[in-house]
Amino acid sequence: MIGVLDPGALRRYFWPQVTFTQEQWSIIYSVWDDDRTYVRAGNKLGKDFVAGFIVVAYFLSRHPCKIITTSVKDKHLEVLWTEVEKFLRISKYPLLKGEKREVDGVTYVGNQFVLNADGMRKIVNGTIHKGSYVMKLVANDETIESFQGHHVTPDPGQPIDNVPRNLIIGDESSGLKDAYYDMAKTCFKRMLWFGNCWPCETFFKKAFKGDPSVDDPGGNIPRDNGKGYHRRCITIKGEDSPNVVLGMLQKSRGETPDDEVLVPGVKTYSEYMLDRRFLDEADQCVILDSDWYAGPDIMLFPQEWLDRAFETADELVKKYGKLRKGKTLGIDTAEGGDNTAMTIADDMGLIYQQAKKTRDTSVIPDEVLSLMREFSVPAEGVLFDIGGGGKEQADVMRRRGYNVGTISFGNIKQDLRRGMSPLAVRKTQREDQETYTSRRIEMYCRLSQAINPINPPYGIPSWMTRLIFQLKKIPKGRDSEGRLWIPPKRKSDKTDKSNQKTLTELIGYSPDEADSAVMAYYATVRKVYRPTAGAVV
Repeated sequence: MIGVLDPGALRRYFWPQVTFTQEQWSIIYSVWDDDRTYVRAGNKLGKDFVAGFIVVAYFLSRHPCKIITTSVKDKHLEVLWTEVEKFLRISKYPLLKGEKREVDGVTYVGNQFVLNADGMRKIVNGTIHKGSYVMKLVANDETIESFQGHHVTPDPGQPIDNVPRNLIIGDESSGLKDAYYDMAKTCFKRMLWFGNCWPCETFFKKAFKGDPSVDDPGGNIPRDNGKGYHRRCITIKGEDSPNVVLGMLQKSRGETPDDEVLVPGVKTYSEYMLDRRFLDEADQCVILDSDWYAGPDIMLFPQEWLDRAFETADELVKKYGKLRKGKTLGIDTAEGGDNTAMTIADDMGLIYQQAKKTRDTSVIPDEVLSLMREFSVPAEGVLFDIGGGGKEQADVMRRRGYNVGTISFGNIKQDLRRGMSPLAVRKTQREDQETYTSRRIEMYCRLSQAINPINPPYGIPSWMTRLIFQLKKIPKGRDSEGRLWIPPKRKSDKTDKSNQKTLTELIGYSPDEADSAVMAYYATVRKVYRPTAGAVV
């Protein structure tokens, strides 16, 4: 770089104890030399660690300088800034104002940077420089305008040069919308976008996979002068970890891998092999192979979406405690071996779930009433699956004066018969038929979309372990007409010889908790036909 201190020299001077992998050095030098750097990497491969170094080293190496760090959540920025502060803390010579280090018998006092709640500022000639900063900026609708306007020009008296003096760093970039990128590209001379390959169709994926709409094949775009890149795309796989490389080399020689750590902080050989053994194909593709999964079994409830739902549920507990009232109650009744599951929800998420075997189904109405009273659920919010004896239990509730609803998990066409429900409801069902082939598919897909990060947060408590286990096993696809599809719960009959696994086979048992949960959510967003109170249908 012209007139900019080499990052390797900075590392040797301030952080001689730090070791970077070859891939991490590729990222560092790309940020110094290339316009836009994109990094897709698996888990525990040092993305945030190297980004923390880049923030400090880039800010240190030029003046004035403006850096924006962003992600879709505070939590992701906190991870990145933990690494930023680590490099400030472990530097050989102090960087933060007032900090002291003794080096070779000499005491040095830091006077370069000041940390604050919003990020970091630079000290120049003893005062904070107004035109230099590192800013934390969570990407949301309120902050989108803040992604532009960070132009930098040399101070008065400084020579005009071509040194890039601003940088935007985006963490978990698969979750960032195109709008933030469109704003950022109006001013930033350097960009670093990194993250996992979670499902998305945004600028981050298009950088690697291409965008046919603008005739972009994806990948590296060299500059016309042959020096550097307009766009540099870097992929870091689990097998790129030096620790994994060593283990594989030892194994190829017939030796027993000793799990030696050549580079601390990145995936070890034993961790890599454990993931290869226990992760499913889709998770291996993202977590180890650093690619977007394109197989037939794309999951309906991706882990990243579920993690967000867990965080939302935790935040709701902190905010409301036990004060939340239930809006709906979904009941999947069962006789014999399966569980009768009951789930309570409101507009913000799932609140409560219970499941147990009910060989004596006569107890179900009393248990339903007990939950209705405990969580203040109105009768109009109660929904029974008509299978497994659910219709009979709903009839009992109606005879007691509680106008509960029923629904079938079967084909939507069955609901369209004249007289089955009011005309307005049948029109809605006809629209559903054009999108889904069954009510089961519709209900599962609606809950999936509820936790999609592009939508408002919806909570699923992490303690609902059986429910979460079931949701994580459900793949999705498209039928020949382009409608959303998930496997059936069970084979239609004993003569069904298809190789397609059912939900029960994929999960290992009947997804009763999941059925109950999707009903509870469905009842919060869709109208369900209910007969006149007291009637039996």
